[in-house]
Amino acid sequence: MKSAIPVLLTVVLMTAGQVLADAITVDAAKDNWLGNAGCSGNSNRGNGGKYFYSVSMDTVSTDTMVIAWDLRGVALGPGQYVESAGIQFYSAGGGNNFVFDVAAYALKKAWQEGTAGAPGYGGTGYPWGPANVGDCTQNYQIVSATDPDSGGWVALAADGTPWGGLGATGTDDCDQTRPMTTGQWTAVGVGDMVPLGNAISLSADGCGIVEDWITGALDNNGMVIILTGRRDLGSVGHIATREYTVADPSGAPGPYAAELTFNIVPEPTCFGLLGLGLVGLLRRRRG
Repeated sequence: MKSAIPVLLTVVLMTAGQVLADAITVDAAKDNWLGNAGCSGNSNRGNGGKYFYSVSMDTVSTDTMVIAWDLRGVALGPGQYVESAGIQFYSAGGGNNFVFDVAAYALKKAWQEGTAGAPGYGGTGYPWGPANVGDCTQNYQIVSATDPDSGGWVALAADGTPWGGLGATGTDDCDQTRPMTTGQWTAVGVGDMVPLGNAISLSADGCGIVEDWITGALDNNGMVIILTGRRDLGSVGHIATREYTVADPSGAPGPYAAELTFNIVPEPTCFGLLGLGLVGLLRRRRG
């Protein structure tokens, strides 16, 4: 019977982290595309619409994405932390061939994705959706007034509280001291309604921010995602919104909403204390 204790100790120390790891996946609670095309930064996709990011061919885009996940149903127990995390996007439309350099930062400011005012919800072209009072656009954190006759096709923002930097990229818009991710995002020959390339891994800072969102140490305003780098000349990047394939916004999130997956594990010191306790038990039994 004495030999069973060191075997148990080995099993606990080698496998407890895997057994007790808790993987959680959450669909996007809101998302928006802060773009310039055809509207001088004064419109959005009308509550997401079909795409919330559509990259022009062979250009370096100034457009950004804002996205957030509702984590109020998640809790961290004593000694638990977020060990790893990643974001999986889905495609909306084919022809996706790109390599993006990705940067993401936690937003300091609250925002809305849009209220899907008619006409334009779910549009794939012009009009793709109007700006509404309370929305965010590339120019405005909060739209306070719109011009319903802008361009004769869709209401555009006419006034509001501006972002500190275009598309929520100012240092007072987002925390650039804690980059949530670095690296590249690649999609090659990706069609419609499938995972769009590799999941974007979060950095140690990114995992720490997710922890802060969960515990309430940091207001959960989500993140701004900035994609740079030149794309394939014959391609664009079409990233599905949480409303993609949904008949109306009240049915969101649909099956192609961006997913945040994170792994919660106990602190390593917890296992160390458990191991020391077992070692002490072994010594007492031998004595």
